[in-house]
Amino acid sequence: RRPPRSTLFPYTTLFRSVYELPIGHGKRFLNKNRMLDTVIGGWQIGANAVYFQGPPVALSQSAEGGVGSLGFGLNPIRVAGVKPLTGVSVSDAFYKHMPYLNRAAFQDPPAHVYALNNYRGSYGDIRQPGYAKEDANIGKTWSVSEYAKVTFKAEAFNLINRVLPGNFTGNIDSTDPNSGFGLIGSNVTSVARQGQLALRVDF
Repeated sequence: RRPPRSTLFPYTTLFRSVYELPIGHGKRFLNKNRMLDTVIGGWQIGANAVYFQGPPVALSQSAEGGVGSLGFGLNPIRVAGVKPLTGVSVSDAFYKHMPYLNRAAFQDPPAHVYALNNYRGSYGDIRQPGYAKEDANIGKTWSVSEYAKVTFKAEAFNLINRVLPGNFTGNIDSTDPNSGFGLIGSNVTSVARQGQLALRVDF
């Protein structure tokens, strides 16, 4: 059976929403005072969130002999009955630098069995860490004249400041203590929480 692509993200969820506060002119609350409406009326709150499952881990093995010079690689063979995961959580794998993948679950392919004849570079049940991110914003537009308006917007990206680990190393021959097989290392795919203010004039 054809293995899943290491770039496949099977489950992706995206949320987008905008809510206008029920305050000010034409709204349910505090709708009588024009001056008050200028300050607190018409504000909109928005939120965006994206979540997706991580792609399959791309498994590999260092090429031996003349295979590498031919442009081919070797792929490890999965050992039947041995769990591919160590049972360590993604959080512990990242913060405590513990192996997430079980090296004993994979073995070298037999001699002279090259990638083209024994290709299984990924498995659907062995996946990289997933991704999650939430952003939020609040803004308001004021009409200055018939032809001009001013818009203010405050935005927060990665609102709850998630730290998202990078990918596990899938080369079973990698023994680097910092980024060897089954380890994440110190790389992250997220950016620390950021905010920005914007003021736009249309005329």
